[in-house]
Amino acid sequence: MSNLTDEQVSGLPQLPEPLEIDWPELHSQGLGCGVEDRNITNRYEAAEYGWQHGVDQAIERVPEDIFTTDQMREYARTALESVSNALYSHLMGGTFDIGEAYLNLKCVGSCPSKDDFLAALLALAAEKEPT
Repeated sequence: MSNLTDEQVSGLPQLPEPLEIDWPELHSQGLGCGVEDRNITNRYEAAEYGWQHGVDQAIERVPEDIFTTDQMREYARTALESVSNALYSHLMGGTFDIGEAYLNLKCVGSCPSKDDFLAALLALAAEKEPT
């Protein structure tokens, strides 16, 4: 089985970084720390300080780039489109043997052009899309 060349792989869109949440270490002795240091004696001010401090810590941990489902589907479609020409050439040129996987594309002999092949790949991806 043939692998994609570095040139073909470099044409793929960049994947976003995975979401990694860095949760703060909390323990019973640490709860309320900083209240005395800030000379807060009113319980309502202490509650407000605790809330704001917690919100600030939570905001620090939310990634700047969050992607919607539609954005990721468009990314996948673009990635598929970028490799479909190379895959089509390999399949039609006989230099790429994927056997049963190609039969599953439901287009053996019925994809006369690269555009038809891409349409078949996109249709197959739509069939396999989780609901």
